[in-house]
Amino acid sequence: MNKTKEEILDAALNLFSQKGFSTVSIRDICSVVNIKESTVYYHFQNKEAILNEILKQFENHSESLIAKMSSAFPSLMSTPQAFDNLLPKIMNQYIDNYLADPFCNKVIRILSIDHLNNPKVHQLYSYWLFEKPLEIQQFVFSVFNNAGIISCDDPAFAAEKFYAPFFFCLSRYLISDELTEEKIEKFKESIFKHIKEYFR
Repeated sequence: MNKTKEEILDAALNLFSQKGFSTVSIRDICSVVNIKESTVYYHFQNKEAILNEILKQFENHSESLIAKMSSAFPSLMSTPQAFDNLLPKIMNQYIDNYLADPFCNKVIRILSIDHLNNPKVHQLYSYWLFEKPLEIQQFVFSVFNNAGIISCDDPAFAAEKFYAPFFFCLSRYLISDELTEEKIEKFKESIFKHIKEYFR
C-alpha cells in the first residue's frame, strides 16, 4: 500500500477512535499527516471511503482470526486435559490478537462511539459485538453439551449468560478509555475468573 495512504488511514483510525467518526474532518486528518486536502482526495473519495477501508481491513482480520480459532476448536474435545490446556490458550489468542490488538481495539472503539449515528457502523457494531460472539458461543455450548462437558438445555441462553459479564469487562477495561497493559491484564484476570466459575 502507498505510504501516504497508510498514513492517512493510521491518522484517521486514531482520530476516529478518540473523537468519533462524525466529529473528525478531512482537515483534522490532514493536520496529523501534514498533507493538503487534495492529497487525501487523491487516495479517497471522501471521509466515508476512509472509514470503509478501515472497516474492510478489520473484517478481513477478524474473519481470519475466527477461522484460525475455529480450526483449533476440535482439539478441545479430545480429552479433559486438552480442554483445560487449550481453552486458556485460545482465549489468550482471542484477546491478544483481537480485543487488545491495537488496530482491532481502535475499530471496536469506533463502532462503540458511532453506532448510534451511522447505520452502517450500527450494523457492524451489532454484528461484531453481539451477533457474531453469540453465534460462536452458542455453537461452543452446543458442542460442550454434546460432549458431556456441560449440561445445557438452551445453548442460545447459555451463550447470552456467559457473554454478559464478558461484554461488561470488555466495556470496562478495553474500550472505555486508553488501552494499557494494566487494563489488558485486569481484563484477562476477570475473564479467566469468569470462565473458571462458569465451567467448574
